[in-house]
Amino acid sequence: MASEQVELVLPDALFGGDLRGFLEWVGLQGRPLGNGSWSIRPNADRIFISHHLLTDDTGFADRFDHLRKMPLTSELIDDPETLASFDKLDEMLTERMSGGSDIAALFHSIHASILRCANHDELIAAVEQACATLRTAPFESTGELLFSGLSAHLAIATDLLVRRVRLPAIMFRFDQDPDALKTIAKLGDEGGFFASSTKWFHDVVSASHYFGPLLGCHAPGFWCVPTERPPAAVLFSLGTGIAGYRHTPMEPMQLLPAEGRDEHVDKEDLSPESSRVAITWWTNRLNSMFGYLCDPAVFSNKQGVYDPYEHQHWLLTFGQVFELTTAIDTLSRNHAAQRVLMNTLLDSYADRIIGCDFEKLCRHDHAEATAARVRTKMPESVAALLMPLADRAVNALRRVQDGFFFREQRGDKNVVIWIPGSERGLHREPQWAAAMLLKLYRNATHGFGGLRQPQSEKDLIAERLLAHHTGELPDDLVYLPYLYLLDTLCEPERVRETIVKRARVRD
Repeated sequence: MASEQVELVLPDALFGGDLRGFLEWVGLQGRPLGNGSWSIRPNADRIFISHHLLTDDTGFADRFDHLRKMPLTSELIDDPETLASFDKLDEMLTERMSGGSDIAALFHSIHASILRCANHDELIAAVEQACATLRTAPFESTGELLFSGLSAHLAIATDLLVRRVRLPAIMFRFDQDPDALKTIAKLGDEGGFFASSTKWFHDVVSASHYFGPLLGCHAPGFWCVPTERPPAAVLFSLGTGIAGYRHTPMEPMQLLPAEGRDEHVDKEDLSPESSRVAITWWTNRLNSMFGYLCDPAVFSNKQGVYDPYEHQHWLLTFGQVFELTTAIDTLSRNHAAQRVLMNTLLDSYADRIIGCDFEKLCRHDHAEATAARVRTKMPESVAALLMPLADRAVNALRRVQDGFFFREQRGDKNVVIWIPGSERGLHREPQWAAAMLLKLYRNATHGFGGLRQPQSEKDLIAERLLAHHTGELPDDLVYLPYLYLLDTLCEPERVRETIVKRARVRD
């Protein structure tokens, strides 16, 4: 799709007065309109995340030389305190690994070895050694190799992404600081001139941030070891799934009261091909996503002028969606926290990204149809890895209906609600009732549950649903937002259009 153009106002002294050079630096093309205004559009580059296969189980793809493309900085490595902390960490991990059964310590040690590399030769040696170690790791009982299907991947947040997502912050400085150029000149080399939302910016350039939901898609299992060194990450796909949690608490804080998942999950058979191809597919989907999230024309107001505030809000929305989706995967010991995050994410999809009623996202028929559509948007080998978690969420949504115990005990087809002033019960389909119930729980989570004075028949019905349900929710329900993330990744044109419509109404 050809990009539209948008008007952007630039201070004359920006980039040493070379405004065309600035636009090229952020990957934009432009023509001057006069009075500091430019008509701009993205250039032809569409690679925001680059992906390189380093090695796989076929033995034909060993290209560790790709690691020379990874930007390295030696600032931390040259710091004596940092080096001392690495040495202390090595001692702790070595002690843990000496027990022979702490595979998380092995994974952590691989990450540490990559972080402390001072040059590309050391980096290549560290990654090669990590691959050799993982490929020869045996089952204690049989000696069979655990990770014979290993593959390693390099993902890099490109200069195009790093610079383009900084455009709103640059515009903020000149919009909110009338003396921006004088202030910047006075600060000299101190930096931090365009520090708006720096925390979020660091998440972007870590690269692995946007791979989190992919890495967690086997939850509560584990299939890929991420080792990040911004703006890049080396991903070690194990080619199989392993347990992501120990059955007993490992830290004192895990002894605090918290309800974790207790439902059994059947082990999914992961193939080396599925995990390898899924990383490539996910990278391509991220590039499509950043194609609209990093296009200033998408965030044009009704006058056709670039709106950096609208742009930054959308960047933050998507950054939080990926972060919270990953957080759900890491919180299987705390189901209450997972449910809170689920509700927040479903709100993000309902109110902004998808644009529909919250209840619609919680209807079984809608979720089931979404999963079926998403499955057609990816190769079978990719679906074999990505879809089981989404399917479990859809099945959990159906099982919410089983909690309407009045209906079950009476043998009714529907949930029958009695409200004041009605001489007959009001019938609601179980999936409709389940969706409304989940909205009630969401309201309670956000602190605005209950109505002082119900305003409609729907309000009266909704508040009485609590009497009909046991309150038990299947563990896998919390992964419902993951399904809608897949849907978002598979429908870039639809999401782009949603954002454009919202931006165009702003002055």
